[in-house]
Amino acid sequence: MSGYFVDADKKCTLIPAIAHCEIQSDFTCTKCQSGYFIDTDKKCSMIPPIQNCEIQTDFICAKCLSGFYIDSNGHCAQIPPITHCEIQSDFTCTQCLAGYTLSENTCIVVIPNCMEITGISCSKCNEGYEVTPSGQCSPIPKIQNCLLQI
Repeated sequence: MSGYFVDADKKCTLIPAIAHCEIQSDFTCTKCQSGYFIDTDKKCSMIPPIQNCEIQTDFICAKCLSGFYIDSNGHCAQIPPITHCEIQSDFTCTQCLAGYTLSENTCIVVIPNCMEITGISCSKCNEGYEVTPSGQCSPIPKIQNCLLQI
């Protein structure tokens, strides 16, 4: 008779239902209920929740919580902060902290009278200024009684 098996006492015994199984064939599950998967024992185990995931489909996150993105494994990873950024939306900085300016989604230090910045130091100052050892721009001192100054 279907749904029964002969036990050790040679009696017909009802095959036990597998918890959270939607379609069962004898002692194995072929389809689990939503939120469960068929494990190595052909039983139904709960699909583990993905940390920081708002909407999960099986083992993949479809939507992460704010401040996180879906990585290549379908899990949620934290969006890295942009250094010296005051207002960041996902991977984009829209406003830098005071003393910094936005350049190609990076906050770079503002150095007065500087034309070119390398790292956090000025490498070329505006006309009439020179680069100091600390990487700032300082006015070139005027030489008294000199008509042509280079």
